Amino acid sequence: MSEDAADHQNPGDQQPGDQQPEGQKPEGQKPAPGAVFSLGWLMAQLFGPLRPQSSPAPSAAAAGTAPAGAATPAAAAGTAPAGAASPPAAPAHLPAVAELSADEQTDLAVRELGILLQDCAPDLTSADGQDVQDAWQKRQYAAFDAAVQDLHHKILRQLTGDEQKIAAYQVGSALNDLCWLPGQAGSDVFLGEFSRPQLATLQAWLSKASGTLPPLSAATVSRSLQNWQDWTDINAVRLAGGWPGDGSVVAAALQTQGQAWHALLAGQTDISGQTSIDAWVEAGESILRSTRMLALLILRRFWLVVVIILAATGGLLYVVSANTKGTQAVWASLVTVGGAFGLSGASLRAATKRAVSGLEEDLTRAAEMDARAWSVTWLPTLPQGFRQRQELRRRGVDAPHVKEGLKKGLETATVQP
Repeated sequence: MSEDAADHQNPGDQQPGDQQPEGQKPEGQKPAPGAVFSLGWLMAQLFGPLRPQSSPAPSAAAAGTAPAGAATPAAAAGTAPAGAASPPAAPAHLPAVAELSADEQTDLAVRELGILLQDCAPDLTSADGQDVQDAWQKRQYAAFDAAVQDLHHKILRQLTGDEQKIAAYQVGSALNDLCWLPGQAGSDVFLGEFSRPQLATLQAWLSKASGTLPPLSAATVSRSLQNWQDWTDINAVRLAGGWPGDGSVVAAALQTQGQAWHALLAGQTDISGQTSIDAWVEAGESILRSTRMLALLILRRFWLVVVIILAATGGLLYVVSANTKGTQAVWASLVTVGGAFGLSGASLRAATKRAVSGLEEDLTRAAEMDARAWSVTWLPTLPQGFRQRQELRRRGVDAPHVKEGLKKGLETATVQP
């Protein structure tokens, strides 16, 4: 093929062995599901938990210990809470990503940034992403911060006009902040993250971004966020006054929760897999609560029909009793009541069927969504009193079940020499 012919070759006619130029995507090809979300998450990581420090700590694995408060890269969620107890020393082993030093994790994150930019914002790959990498390699920390901020603004400008992508990017950044910032601040920041305006904005972004995310992941995380908001609302007074003692527990739960949310929205978790029995128990209780509320609503709406039927039945019983005696009166009363309630029951069943037509399928879908959400929800393991548990249950929130045996065993365990 001549050079001119090659220049005018239709991209759709390329053979499997043909390759695109390095750093370039085929025209019109969409980013992988969850890629734009991952880019937003990673950018927030680079400006937050993975922000380089002037005096890096050595690798935890090199020192032969498990990490205490080690930051995770883009595939993880924030850092361990401040003040968390360090685990016992472990034998030397090849480190997981979370066990690397802060600098080593930042290095991996910067490398991943180039990959995500190629997928989500290819126009920025050649120069702008390189500014972040150059500043990092030279350990110019002020320049690194400036480069990350500048790249963030450029990504926003490029994504402007595509509501789904810019929403997905902002979901990634906001969720990372939600899982990391409270551990670095106080109860006001944590409670503010789950305030109605803040959460409404995040829910709106999730809804807009659903087309760029793995199927069902946006709705599942949205429902999981509601579980967190309900738990936070019930424990708000306690957290506001006892954050120094409870904050580390909440921050640890947020770290775990962030990992679950990130894996789901980034497409690293198979949401169609087996849902735990505990999650289905919570979903079943939710259906019972919804059914009870629906029944009460129907009775309130059709109360006049019920009153008329009862009044008519009472009148018939009076007439029958006044004109019959003895055993005949008893049987006549039973026949009258049976006939009246048979007719009224049929009427009420018909009215109920019309009222709940189509709701059975909706309740089934709601139960499935509730079960999926509970399978990825990790609430703090703070002790809950009787009234708190009752209020949580009324709202459909299950207080975390602490494995007391494991907890006590870890507290008393000693490492063998």
